[in-house]
Amino acid sequence: MTRKQGAHKGSSAVGKINPPPVRRDPVPQEGVAGPEAREQMISEAAYYRAARRGFAPGNEMEDWLQAEIEIDSLIQSGGSRSARSVETA
Repeated sequence: MTRKQGAHKGSSAVGKINPPPVRRDPVPQEGVAGPEAREQMISEAAYYRAARRGFAPGNEMEDWLQAEIEIDSLIQSGGSRSARSVETA
């Protein structure tokens, strides 16, 4: 009994697993925070502001806006302080 040409085990494309496509996102420059990192830093800074005032309700927007100012200032100046250290500033 002879094998038919192309009947070799594994020669079929059926069942092959293709790797996911490679993302070609631009690499951020050193010291530049991306939008996700910026938002995370703002969120943490706002949390620590709220914690300092005992999480009293009603000032959430003010906490967020002040945190945005602090973090944007740090980003522009190339600062390397973490959002946690901003709480003591």
